[in-house]
Amino acid sequence: MTATEYPRRNLLAWYLYDFGMATFSTVVVTAFYVVYFKHVVVGKGDPRGDFLWGAAVSATMLLVALIAPVLGAIADHAGKKRLFLVVFAGMAIASTYALCAVGPGMVAAGMALFVTGYLGYTGAMPFYNGFLMEVAPRERWPRVSGIGWGLGYFGGLTSLLMILPFAQEGVSAGGIGSARTIFVITGTLYLVFALPAFVLLKDPPSPGLAGRGGKREGLGEGEYLRVGLSRLADTFRTVREHGELWKFLLAFFLFNDAIATVITFFAVYAKDTLGFSMKENVFLLMAVQVTAALGAFASGWLARVFGLRNAIALTLVVWIAAVLGAFFAQTKAHFWVVAVTAGTVLGATQAAARTLVAELAPTEKKAEVFGFMAVCGKLAAVFGPLVFGIISSYAGGQRYAILSVEFFFVAGLAVLMTVRRR
Repeated sequence: MTATEYPRRNLLAWYLYDFGMATFSTVVVTAFYVVYFKHVVVGKGDPRGDFLWGAAVSATMLLVALIAPVLGAIADHAGKKRLFLVVFAGMAIASTYALCAVGPGMVAAGMALFVTGYLGYTGAMPFYNGFLMEVAPRERWPRVSGIGWGLGYFGGLTSLLMILPFAQEGVSAGGIGSARTIFVITGTLYLVFALPAFVLLKDPPSPGLAGRGGKREGLGEGEYLRVGLSRLADTFRTVREHGELWKFLLAFFLFNDAIATVITFFAVYAKDTLGFSMKENVFLLMAVQVTAALGAFASGWLARVFGLRNAIALTLVVWIAAVLGAFFAQTKAHFWVVAVTAGTVLGATQAAARTLVAELAPTEKKAEVFGFMAVCGKLAAVFGPLVFGIISSYAGGQRYAILSVEFFFVAGLAVLMTVRRR
């Protein structure tokens, strides 16, 4: 492989997108908007808060599960990964800016804009992941994937540092101006760091469109859905034929449900159950971002030493222990230890999972398989946040609700241990 085949500027653009998109997941999904929605939009003390937030997350994951594999198939066939990346990321960025208009009592608007933005963020991810094969040779995938995840966490850390002066006031009923500043900062960071990927990443020639003389044969817009659905069915058969890939995606379905639930409710759990202030929450999340970045960077080393499957299994064991620690935590100091411990494996789990799918998937159907991976992860994530929200709102509080994720970690680990690498 030569520098001409894998230009460094393309790899840098790929890294920068990971840095930028993390600002959305950190601020909107995990750190700030979840608390703003529950305490300001819905109203502090309203028991519907956790349920409505869980419902919004679950609705988004269901939509992603329905559309991601079709879009992945279309992108592979039409050679339009970059187009879909721009469209979906643009949805997330525009929705982030639009959150500036959401205030107290605007529950429907607050949920709709969040669903639109989160749909854009998650919908863009399989196309971004699909470019891993275009920016680095196979032997570098584990290292590149880990660096990407690590830079993403530093992107999250950067956004937390920038919103810190406005965070405490932003979650009060009178702090709408501070909240708007936070949304503008987040949307701008995402946009600026995504632009290089929008410009520099290029789709490779698509075998599905190769005609005589190596030229692409055009498809009418009306045919994209037919082609996408046809290739989706073929992808499903392909995944079933690749037994180890099928088993790993089942394991991913299970443990990603738990991870998605932890990410969704982390900030409100710390605030409502352990009594963290908003500033304390931000500082805690900063520490988690740093440890998650270090874990992501180390994922390539873990994969080399233990193998990809065993590296993921090791992180799941740590997750299982961390969830139990969160359940028993009674003090802020105890929860700090639990959160930082979970952070060390947050990035490593996801980076190693992405790499293992890239290794197990057929070369000509990478984007389709990543779309199918999105289905597995996002369809699973329909259930976890919704179950957490129901338990928290109607059956005894967040402390018992967090135990609902333990089953998924254990089941995912059990299935993972049956997977054999090629």
